[in-house]
Amino acid sequence: MNQNHTGQEGVRGRTAIATGASRGIGLAIAERLVSEGACVCLTARKAGPLEEAAATLTQGSVITVAGKADDPEHRRGVFATVAREFGILDIAARLPLWN
Repeated sequence: MNQNHTGQEGVRGRTAIATGASRGIGLAIAERLVSEGACVCLTARKAGPLEEAAATLTQGSVITVAGKADDPEHRRGVFATVAREFGILDIAARLPLWN
């Protein structure tokens, strides 16, 4: 199936952050963004699973920053890493935390 769910312009060449991206819906969102040509910063709490998830995606278009989304230092680190590696942020894909 060839569908573009991001509007007419698409995401090719854009930069995104995907949280909760080591598995499940967060990883699926990251996979879709990468498959449509976006550069993606994956974030999740645990570095090991996050690196494993990143290894399944196209290299060169994915970076990782492990940490807790509710930690202000982590958030600043994510934005600083995106700015340094990609220069700009276009898309933030955030998932709610379910109990």
